[in-house]
Formats: sequence, structure tokens, C-alpha cells
Amino acid sequence: MSETSRARAVPMQTKLVKGLAVVVSLAAPGCGDSTSALEAPLSVVRDSVGITIVENAMPAAGSRLAWEIGAVPTVSIGTLEGEEAYQLFRVTDALRLEDGRILVVNRGSNELKVFDARGTHLASWGGEGEGPGEFTGISEVADWPGDSIMAFDFSQRRITVFDSNGVLGRTLLLESTEEITAPQFRAILPSGRLVVRAGAIFTAGEVPMGLTRADYMYASLSAEADDPVLLGAYPGTEAFVMVSPTSMSVNTHPFGRTTLVTTWGDRLIMSATDSYELRVVDSQGALTNIIRRDQDGASPTQADLDAYYVERFADSPLEQRTQQMAGVTDMPLVGTYPAFSKVMADPPGNLWVQEYQRPKDERVIWTVFGPDGRILGLVETPEKLNVFQIGEDYILGSTSDELEVEYVQMWPIAR
Repeated sequence: MSETSRARAVPMQTKLVKGLAVVVSLAAPGCGDSTSALEAPLSVVRDSVGITIVENAMPAAGSRLAWEIGAVPTVSIGTLEGEEAYQLFRVTDALRLEDGRILVVNRGSNELKVFDARGTHLASWGGEGEGPGEFTGISEVADWPGDSIMAFDFSQRRITVFDSNGVLGRTLLLESTEEITAPQFRAILPSGRLVVRAGAIFTAGEVPMGLTRADYMYASLSAEADDPVLLGAYPGTEAFVMVSPTSMSVNTHPFGRTTLVTTWGDRLIMSATDSYELRVVDSQGALTNIIRRDQDGASPTQADLDAYYVERFADSPLEQRTQQMAGVTDMPLVGTYPAFSKVMADPPGNLWVQEYQRPKDERVIWTVFGPDGRILGLVETPEKLNVFQIGEDYILGSTSDELEVEYVQMWPIAR
């Protein structure tokens, strides 16, 4: 991560308009339809009671930052046949360490698979079970303060800490409190404080009908899972609930909005995807910044909804498919598509926001904001690559081929 990236300087022009600082970013020229000076998005920065607000215009749809992602991955891990260590199933996360090793969360085997910088398998940590160092629902991996690594088991609500060689250090159970029921891990701050979210779908004794969206309380905890600081309640994922005398079904809406959480330095991005607004809070939950971008506010149609479920259940046996379709027959439409689907930070402090992929969208587009919240431009990442980590000169993610064989790949990026 310490290699010098080939970053291009981006000149800025500033002028005052009606008392506001207006900043026009002039993106450096590049290949294709890279943003020109006349097409550069406009950024307006203002202060509101100590909160810095940045309003950004939408970049031209065909424009791209002059950053280049390689034509092929530098590392590709995964195989249809061969050694079991390279056969991946239900990959949910991956992390590249400072020494170049790549950790892959393989939920199918409840293991954390370790590969060297060239993709050669070195070891596998964990495995199926409820004992120390074992998992029943491994889902995430992250750096732990120092040179340790943590893995989260969502079904046991347990954090497992390994040293850099895979030796078990400790386990930490996230226990319910009066404010946070069934807490689930969401992020870890550089200070070591854990960010968790209440995991209960409904308030005890209450089962709403139809399209519903509960608020979830968030909190930060010390590395010992104590000393809670409440960060506030944020809306969860929209879901459709059907209740009969004998059963209850809960289906998340395919175009439902939710709240995304990620770290940005020593602060947090905690933002509902209803609108293009990134809300930045400090470790105590106090709002410090708001970053906005224009959006078109398009809405899904009934045809979009029908097509989604036809494709989703296409491989199910006829009888099962009939039951699946019956469970979503009355699924209502939501007002608008989510404004975005993922938020990530890179080492230089830029924010990458993945645009929500609407039906028939094939390109994966990200809006990149600088550390000051002003738009730098748009970047396109490889189709079907689910990005887990963005480094200074690489992107790490998972994908699958036409046979549904899973791969973890690292792609080079030159800035």
C-alpha cells in the first residue's frame, strides 16, 4: 500500500456567489469522454451551525476520471476443479493485508482462507463449529488495532481476533443491552471502538403488515464491548411482511432503501440511501458534515418488479417457483430507486460511492469525492465485481463466471 500512486493534480477555481464558496473542479484530461473543464461538476460549500455542507452537481453521465483500471486482474483466486483450498463458495468479504496476503471469507466452509500476494493458498483459519476460533456464520473480516485481524460471526454475534499468523487471540460476544437488542457488527474505528446495530427485525410483540421499514439503533462500543455510546436511530431495509393464520413471510424489497455505514478516517458515514446525501458523524454520533449530489430520482415500474422476480426464481423447480412468486404477488412499488448502493473510503481519504444499478444496467459506476467532499469524477469498475476493498493502486472484490464459479480478484488501478 505504500507504493507511490500516479495521481494527477486537479486544478481548482474558486469564486464567491451570494456569500457561498463555489468551487469548480477542473478534471484532468484523460482517455474517452473524460470530464472537460466546461463539463466539470460544480461544488458549493457552506457552513450551517458548525456543519460543513457540500452540494455537488451531477457529473456528465459519460465522463470518467483519468484513472485507469487494468484490463485484467493481477490476482485471481478460485477454480471449478482442483485443490479444495481454491474452491470458493459464498464469499462474503476479502481483505488485503499490508504484507500483501489476501484473506477471503468463505462462508460456505466457515473459514478464513489465507493466500499470498500471488494467490497461492497458505492456510485456512476457523472452520465449522461453535468453539473458540470456529464459526457458524462467518461474514466479515477487518483489521484489528495492532497487527491482528478480526472476523465476525453474524449467527453467533461473536468477534474472533487472530494474530497475523492465525493464532487465536480472543473471542468477544456482542451481548444485548437495553438499547441494543441482538447487536450486529457494522464497522471498526481506528481507535478500536466497534460500531454495532440492533439486529431485531421488529419491536417485541409487534409484527407490522405490508411494506414496512423499522428504525435501528446504532452504538459504538469499546474493544471490550462495554462503554456504549448511542449514535442514534437510522432507517433499516424496506421489507414486505405477509402474515397468515399458519405462517409469516418477510421479503426484503428488491429496490428497497436502507442505511449504509462505513468508516472515513476517524469518523463515520451513516446515510440512508433514500436520497443522495452522505451524513458524516464523529465517534459520539454528532453530525459534522453533509455531502450531497444531484440525482434524477427515477422510480421503478411494475414491469421492473415483475422482471426481477422472474429472473430471480428462474432456476427453481416449477412447484417451488409457484410458491415463491405467490409470496411476492402483492409486493408494492417503492417511491424511488435507492440513490446509491455502497460507500467506501480509500487510503488517500477519497469516498467512493457506487451508483445503484437499475434493471438492465450493466456498467458499475462510482462517484468519487475528495477528502473535502467535492466530486472528483466518475470511475467505472469491472462488470459484476463486488468490491470489498479499495487500495491506492488496487481494487479487491469477488465475481463469478457463467458456471457460477466464484473468484476473488485484485485489479490494478493507476491514478
